[in-house]
Amino acid sequence: MGVSRLNFAAFWALDAYSTKDKLMGRQQNGVNFFRAITQADGVSGHTRWAGFDRGIPAALKQALLDAGYRGRLQWHALLEPSNASSVDVLYYPAPVTIDLAHLRNRCGVHAYSLMGVTHTLASGGAMDQISALAIAPFQSWDALICTSRAAKVFAENLIEANRDYMQVQLGATDFPKVKLPVIPLGVDTQHFSPQEARRKTLREQMGFDQDTVVILFVGRLSFHAKANPLVVYKTLEQLAQAQPHLRLVYLEVGQYPNLSIQSAFQRAQGLLAPSVGCQWIDGAIQDRVMEAWQVADIFVSCSDNVQETFGLTPLEAMACSIPVVVSDWDGYRDTVRDGLDGFRIPSLLPHASTGAGQSLQFSHASREESYDYYIGKLSLMTAIDARSLFDRLLVLIKSPDLRQSMGLSGRQRVSQLYDWQHILIQYCELARALNEERQDAQTRVQSRSYALAWPQRPDPLSAFAHFASTQIDSRSVIERAPDWERQAKQLGGLEMFRFALDASFGTTEMLMKLLEAVSEPLSLEALLCGFSKTEHASLVRLAMVALKFDLIRLALPLDEGSVFKPLQ
Repeated sequence: MGVSRLNFAAFWALDAYSTKDKLMGRQQNGVNFFRAITQADGVSGHTRWAGFDRGIPAALKQALLDAGYRGRLQWHALLEPSNASSVDVLYYPAPVTIDLAHLRNRCGVHAYSLMGVTHTLASGGAMDQISALAIAPFQSWDALICTSRAAKVFAENLIEANRDYMQVQLGATDFPKVKLPVIPLGVDTQHFSPQEARRKTLREQMGFDQDTVVILFVGRLSFHAKANPLVVYKTLEQLAQAQPHLRLVYLEVGQYPNLSIQSAFQRAQGLLAPSVGCQWIDGAIQDRVMEAWQVADIFVSCSDNVQETFGLTPLEAMACSIPVVVSDWDGYRDTVRDGLDGFRIPSLLPHASTGAGQSLQFSHASREESYDYYIGKLSLMTAIDARSLFDRLLVLIKSPDLRQSMGLSGRQRVSQLYDWQHILIQYCELARALNEERQDAQTRVQSRSYALAWPQRPDPLSAFAHFASTQIDSRSVIERAPDWERQAKQLGGLEMFRFALDASFGTTEMLMKLLEAVSEPLSLEALLCGFSKTEHASLVRLAMVALKFDLIRLALPLDEGSVFKPLQ
């Protein structure tokens, strides 16, 4: 079953769909998602995107062209209510921000549904975003896609704790019931298809004979923020000593955050795994990465970090028909079937009742320590069972047949459950359900929609009204200054006059139309009648610019109250 047409628009943010500046799981998933929606069956003829730009961003156009997309592109400008209302459902490539929900509700709470997705959960920012789902401005027709059961439990607990807090402190009882469906991240199964002939050629080129067992890790090379490799190094050395007739090669594929961390990895390998052939492959060189996938016999990833919530690389290994050995940790517990696709190695954390985590919690919350130190120290308290890791790797090293059967099992699982065509269908089903609930709620209130104010971001002309002497309203009468044409030409060359004149505020061209329209004294209301309603706000702004720089003047003196709306 393929995807006939996506029924949601995706929010455009270049950082979310590119690994050019940062190679992390969130960005890699964004790249995969972007590729999937531009290549899925039936979607290539029409794609929908949304954002704060008034027109289609050049970067989006280029990204689509680079991806080989040649179909139609529909753009939804979210800051324009009439355009935003056609979105229906908006996919956001992270937990939906409270700002985005407030902007939607200003258009009307029924304007469209919001659909975000979890990535890391441990940072203060991520926890704040998830906590915000407990209260307004979110609605029951919004959703946070949880990529694993572990992510859902975390989100549920955090949201419930915030509801309890609001109930105790404020007596609140009515909360939005944001949906928390579990939908995993996707994999392009075809992209990772094993190629036996190429595998044989590559292994010969790399000097890997039939007695060489290649163990592979792919991911961010950060011992404090991804996976501490010491238990893997020690175990591989023990295995090399236990199987002297075999050659063990350990490929680490990824990028180091800095030279200091790279040096730390290399020193640890030399000290703890001197008998193992440890090699590094730069994760930014995609051809080399794909070669590593092809030559590997076993994939290992002993993640011990709360920064991890799903884990794409075990699925990519399974798509390559490689058996996986992973820690029994967060999203790995959903994707890898112990004993079928590989093995899950038990992980351990101290119980909260020990009090071992409280100082970490508050030192991070108070910003005494950075996020990196927070998750790094927490990872030091996360243990991966070394004896189990040794035993499971030994079984796979000694049995090529088991490696083959587990590899085939894993590939079949990825193809049936985690290929992007299946994930996009689940996204579309969720979008359909959210849309139906939103429309039903809109019908029940017997109104097209109703807007909600954004109390923390008031209209500046209301918030700062008391700063000025008086306020101009629609009754105010204006007229052109005697020398307006010469002054306008003179001012047009000055940066401090034109620095803010643009499509979002009001253009120079529109300013000239306004000045030409004021051929005789007339009220602001009469002036606006000569233009479309969509231009009115810009014209008022430009009228004030013209007043500020003496291109137009008030036709009546300041003391005549009929011209001005006096302060109350």
